[in-house]
Amino acid sequence: MHLPLLFLGALSAAVAVAVGGARAHVLANRLAPARLTMLEVGMRYHLAHATAMILVALMLAHLHHPLIPAAGWGFALGTLLFPGLLYIYAFTGHASLLKLSAIGGVLFVLSWVGLALGIVLNGPVSAAG
Repeated sequence: MHLPLLFLGALSAAVAVAVGGARAHVLANRLAPARLTMLEVGMRYHLAHATAMILVALMLAHLHHPLIPAAGWGFALGTLLFPGLLYIYAFTGHASLLKLSAIGGVLFVLSWVGLALGIVLNGPVSAAG
């Protein structure tokens, strides 16, 4: 298990839920519809990849290929760049950074591919763990 990644995933999930709550209860009538949509998209990707970080951290108790923790950290960095930049746009209205959010999306894809490869390349795992 990888405690820093586990901690970061749990903390990231808490932030995603807090953003969702703020969107529903505080921001729904204060932000333009396009900004609310970006907030919603960011929150969905944020929560999914926070969960992925937690799962990767737990997988590391049994799987040890270096691509696996790299995928977890890729999910973390992708979360900063994709949902993070969508949040900045939603809260400020500054669209100039939105183009950079694509880097976060690419990191997500590469991390999922890296995780899949790491699992396959790890080799067989015994039933005892």
